[in-house]
Amino acid sequence: SRVHARRSQASLASTLAVLAESASRHADHPGRLQEAVDRVAFRIRDVEDFFRFCPSQGDVPPGSGTIFGLASASPALVAGVLIRRLFTERMGDEFELTPGLAYSVFLALQEYRSNIALLEFVLRCRRVREEYAAWDDAFFHIMDSVQTLRALVQEAPAGRTRDDRACVGAASGVYGVRDSHAYYVEADLCHAVLGVLFSADFRGWPRAAVESGGEAETALRRAWLSVGELAGELRQYPSAMQKVMAFVSSAAPLVFRHDIDDVNSELWTWLHMLASSPCGAFIEDALLACAKSRMREPEDLRAMYVALHGDRWPEGRAVFDRVACAEVRLLFGHAIL
Repeated sequence: SRVHARRSQASLASTLAVLAESASRHADHPGRLQEAVDRVAFRIRDVEDFFRFCPSQGDVPPGSGTIFGLASASPALVAGVLIRRLFTERMGDEFELTPGLAYSVFLALQEYRSNIALLEFVLRCRRVREEYAAWDDAFFHIMDSVQTLRALVQEAPAGRTRDDRACVGAASGVYGVRDSHAYYVEADLCHAVLGVLFSADFRGWPRAAVESGGEAETALRRAWLSVGELAGELRQYPSAMQKVMAFVSSAAPLVFRHDIDDVNSELWTWLHMLASSPCGAFIEDALLACAKSRMREPEDLRAMYVALHGDRWPEGRAVFDRVACAEVRLLFGHAIL
């Protein structure tokens, strides 16, 4: 058993070294990074391996000796690839962590505030959400995360944000596979940040911020405008656009309820953006797609989903379930709002 434990530790240490080198080499290319991660993913056999210390000789190991530490200290896109491929794809969309591991994730959120990929844990783990909800600075952290997201999307190569097929191969693209189906890209960071705001634990934060006024209300209004700007950058990612439109339409009555000069000027700025950016075109596309049927039968909703996502829906790739049906109906409601 001791020999097996030593071999396991050595395997994890070499895996951590490979991941650290790949993260440094392919930080700007999620496709190549995921290919490198896939080659060593089989060495990580359980959840604890993601958090287990990996001893090494010589210098301090990368990430303070853990794969989770490497993900936490990495840029957000690199962290997202590591977290999704080595953790959430194994654990599922919702998972549980022990209290100790959940608290470790919470401490990383405090230490690495700009690593918005760590919000994947807040989105998917109940215990991490509880720790996050009890944090006094959580609201301003998520508002700062929106600004970080906007900066990352604007700095990303135009080919990756304006085309959902920048990473997949030509053969995969022929069969309808997109980057968002296979890789972790900037649009997935958008899902993580806005997904936290949509979760039941934090859904009341925007109203509470407006009622408290001051810095919280100002931060919410700036975040709202930043989310609106994302619509112009992520137009090729309809699933991200759905979340953007849901947040914009839901929070608008709160953000602009005061009839004062500063608020009104920002409202007019947004209306100009809406009229001149792809965001307005997406709203029009949503209304036109939804106007073609009465949205009662699953077949009608699936056809509208395909029309909005520009997808041929290859057989066997995904299931159009009740949740997907509800998302299409909700999109129509948010488009009208």
